[in-house]
Amino acid sequence: MADVHAVLLAGGKGSRFWPLSRQAKGKQFLSMLGDEPLLKQSIDRVSDLVKPDHYWIVGSHAHEQILEEFTSLVPKANMLLEPKGRNTGPSIAWAAQAIEQVDPDAIILVLPADHWVDDAARFCETLDVAVKEATQYPHIVTIGITPTFPHTGYGYIQVQDQTGPIKSVNAFVEKPSLEQADMYLKKGTYFWNAGIFVASVQTLSGLYRQFQPEIWSLMHQIIKSTSLGQVPELALFSDLESISFDYAIMELAVSKTRLVPANFKWGDIGSWSALAEFLPQDAANNACYGDVHALDSTGNLVYSPQKMVALVDVDEMIVVDSPDAILVAPKSSDQKIKTLYEQLNPDYQ
Repeated sequence: MADVHAVLLAGGKGSRFWPLSRQAKGKQFLSMLGDEPLLKQSIDRVSDLVKPDHYWIVGSHAHEQILEEFTSLVPKANMLLEPKGRNTGPSIAWAAQAIEQVDPDAIILVLPADHWVDDAARFCETLDVAVKEATQYPHIVTIGITPTFPHTGYGYIQVQDQTGPIKSVNAFVEKPSLEQADMYLKKGTYFWNAGIFVASVQTLSGLYRQFQPEIWSLMHQIIKSTSLGQVPELALFSDLESISFDYAIMELAVSKTRLVPANFKWGDIGSWSALAEFLPQDAANNACYGDVHALDSTGNLVYSPQKMVALVDVDEMIVVDSPDAILVAPKSSDQKIKTLYEQLNPDYQ
């Protein structure tokens, strides 16, 4: 069987997790759950499938210094550092062309660097099914998460009503209304889109040439003019269209897309409120990281690694302490944190 190369998408700045995450240290570099950064957890999780020199990171040139800490896990030549973020469409194209140079028969596994999975063994079992499908057929195989409630913050993937571990995809669906999400949950043929993809180098190359020839051609120029481990010229990179992989490829290649339902628990940890379910909770549903004392307070999330935090008659709030800033916000307003971040003095971003 062809070798699997894991591509970890690690370019995000994680502004929704301010004040813990900053431009210089996004969510993927934080040890929010467990003792290791989320990026290292993502690397370790697939070690049964991926050889040590077959890991690749697509990240930001702004994170070059912190990524040096991961060179014992990922060869420096396999770190593709973008001078400017252009979304996941160009990122995956760059990784595919870089891998094609060294292993034209490779199977590529694309993973977000900042997600949570409960069971690495089950995760690898699911991925192994996807790898075998992508090896045998010219398909992109995505991992679908069975919805547990009508979530309006995720994209969905609609599949045909089939038995067996491999399902044909009918459509990719944007984030739905609550009414639509409830309908998807009841139908049983919709899955959450986890942003995990498996395909051969040759399949990806063919799809980019078909659907995104300009991105593929520009990335070929970048590959020719930039040695592995070097940062491309900003001017050339800026010519790339900023577009997600879903829009660039997946939604246009539905007929060649297959889905494997996950047999593990998953979370994208997309906000402070979403983090609550992964933290210890007291009898009043206060999710706490650190020394927290709560009196007549319910449903709060408190993240304070250094200081003791005391709550009195406080409900459904987010309280986050960092060395130079404190965040206090209603849980219902956690999506505004990104907006707040954009308005901050650059010294605090």
